[in-house]
Amino acid sequence: MIESILRKIAIFSEKRPFLVVFIILIITVFAGIEATNVKSQTAFEKMLPQDNPVIKTLYEVRDNFGGTDIITICIKLKPSDSPDKVNDIRDPRVIRYIKTLESNLRDVDGITSVNSPVDILIKANNGVVPNDIDTVKEIYNSLPEETRKNIFNYDYSMVIVNAYTDAGGNQKKLLRVMEDVHERIEDSSIPTGVEVICTGTPPMRDLLNTLMKESQIFTTLVGGIGILIVLFLYFKKPLSTVMPLIPVMVAVVWTGGVMGILGIPVDMATAGIGSLLLGMGIDYGIHLMH
Repeated sequence: MIESILRKIAIFSEKRPFLVVFIILIITVFAGIEATNVKSQTAFEKMLPQDNPVIKTLYEVRDNFGGTDIITICIKLKPSDSPDKVNDIRDPRVIRYIKTLESNLRDVDGITSVNSPVDILIKANNGVVPNDIDTVKEIYNSLPEETRKNIFNYDYSMVIVNAYTDAGGNQKKLLRVMEDVHERIEDSSIPTGVEVICTGTPPMRDLLNTLMKESQIFTTLVGGIGILIVLFLYFKKPLSTVMPLIPVMVAVVWTGGVMGILGIPVDMATAGIGSLLLGMGIDYGIHLMH
């Protein structure tokens, strides 16, 4: 059956070569347009069976109780030559900054709640940020030991702010939330001698998305250049070097188009498909040249 179909296609291609080339060009242009619609996906749960009870329960928790993904914003001391630098993370300037940052983050669409362990200190001071570090220390030392050890780290150089997001597996929403969070951090007046770094699952997914795109471009370019060099050393003619790559590049574009049409995202499993097609398809291209 398949052999008969392929034979008919081959006979038709031999009789109508220009029509076949025209059809291939039209399909390639259409596939290239659709390939631009391919989205990236870094949500781990999207790579697992969607009917699994664990995954279904995860979605139910998000729908009923809000976000389950936490953006942990680390505020920690950094070296500085400024005489006004913060030397102790309990400095009121840091606590005031955290209060402002929390307020700004609550306005981000996709952030369901924001909190920080230092909220306990503000609450203990009647909802007001203490004016001096001695007052902060006094309030801090008056708290139970179990509470104290969860506010700052052991050497008072770091404190955190937790922001909960309901972006879940929505990659577009996640990237927008992370962009808004970074904007709020940059727009806030960070005290001298302090740095702010985001970590947690959402920031790691944002980083993974960037690294996947960079890796995809890098591996495809390196693979393509390597194949060109090998082909040139083998054929020793520019035209013969390029010709075997044409059907391979068409296959890459068509694959991207199919992914765009079917809604197949680029994830950790499909990020290397471009270089994989180059490596597998070049054998067929060389075979055609002979």
